[in-house]
Amino acid sequence: MRFDLVVGIASVVVFICVLAAIRTSFPKPRSPENLPHASDEVIALAKSGKKVAAIKLYRKHTKATLLEASTVIDKVSSPL
Repeated sequence: MRFDLVVGIASVVVFICVLAAIRTSFPKPRSPENLPHASDEVIALAKSGKKVAAIKLYRKHTKATLLEASTVIDKVSSPL
């Protein structure tokens, strides 16, 4: 009985440690102000309505996450 309790508690502790490690392994998205500026080619694609291509190219140039790239492209392609 006691051995089962110890194994159960140890399993819970390991599970919590694994969850904590997974959570810290993903970088937090940068704010739009801290992201690199889009190139003229990316801006032209975004303004011509080719947002997916613009996001792909922006990510290729900057190594940004999908969320970061999408934020930048939405900001660039929106009318002022």
